[in-house]
Amino acid sequence: MKEFNKDYLGFELDPRDIVVVDSTLREGEQAAGVALTLDEKLRIAIYDDEVGLDFIEVFTGYGDRERRFLEGIKDIGLRNAKIQVWNRLRRSDIDLCLKYDFEWISITAGFSDIHLRSKFRCSFEDLLYSCIELISYCREHSLKVSLHLEDSTRTSIDRLVKILSEVDVDRIRDCDTVSVLVPIAAYNRMKVLAEHSRGIPIEVHYHNDRGLALANTISAILAGASSISATWNGLGDKAGNAALDEVLLLIYELYGADRFNLSKAVDASLYVAEASRIPLYRFKPVSGYDVFSVQSGIHQDGILKDPETYQPYPPKLVGRDWRIVLGVTSGTHGLSYLLARRGYKLPDDDKAREILAYVKTIAENKKGYLDDDDLDRIARKFNLENIQS
Repeated sequence: MKEFNKDYLGFELDPRDIVVVDSTLREGEQAAGVALTLDEKLRIAIYDDEVGLDFIEVFTGYGDRERRFLEGIKDIGLRNAKIQVWNRLRRSDIDLCLKYDFEWISITAGFSDIHLRSKFRCSFEDLLYSCIELISYCREHSLKVSLHLEDSTRTSIDRLVKILSEVDVDRIRDCDTVSVLVPIAAYNRMKVLAEHSRGIPIEVHYHNDRGLALANTISAILAGASSISATWNGLGDKAGNAALDEVLLLIYELYGADRFNLSKAVDASLYVAEASRIPLYRFKPVSGYDVFSVQSGIHQDGILKDPETYQPYPPKLVGRDWRIVLGVTSGTHGLSYLLARRGYKLPDDDKAREILAYVKTIAENKKGYLDDDDLDRIARKFNLENIQS
């Protein structure tokens, strides 16, 4: 992928580490109807650790449910991932967090006009002072701080630059809370923020209400952001966020970051789909069940001759394999291949076209592709030669 983009970027894609934060256990559970059990949350955290993610974002100890999880996640002994505890802009939240002795916390404030007017009901200067004051309190307790700028993509760039010039934090999160960005704007805007960041790493947390979360996320990374907050399967408030498995694939392809276990990432995606009771779209990139299933006769012919003909990336990279399936658009190459795998030989005469027409009738009636039982019935119906006997 990288080689086909480099001539058009205007800059080199040098290898670099991108910090990845899984927000599934905070943002993801805000998706309507999602309710994860304690065991499911801990299993997701273990998957995050096995994949090699840098941070797992969780809520502070607001109630019994959150407290049990914070106690549980401390006990499972994560090796790679650090815990980052999400807090409102309140000292009482920080005090709750301090009970669990986590190193990283985040505090959240929104500086857009609508958030200042309707949510915080104060001036920009007053809210910034409150942030600085709370950050100072966190520093007194030796905490590392990520400042989350909610709705920052509807906040003027002048305000954001001023925030960057005055806060003492370890990371800043740029939030496209209502998905107003398009990729070229995400890139150019991040260039400005990165130039004024004083070396503070910038993380992106972009929502998907207009289907652009992944594109905007990668655009911002190309422009200088160094951290990504995403969720498994894109779970999150409203239309969700960028999907973690897709993010990790792009980081690998663009920056050669091979420290993440992409095969385990697919396992995590499938588990979260099961735990959240939100099935994956069959053709979802990376982890969808049929994303490596090939039905078209033209594509089947190409894949069988040389997979690279139609291969976006090797399926084994994410622990998958190609599947040739028979449907209404299949051809004789795919039919012959699948029959041979069942031990049957497709004739080389007009009978092959008759069998293919019958295959397409079955597929149309099934509204799907054929399975092994269908192939065996076809072999019997047309008295095909058994090449295994």
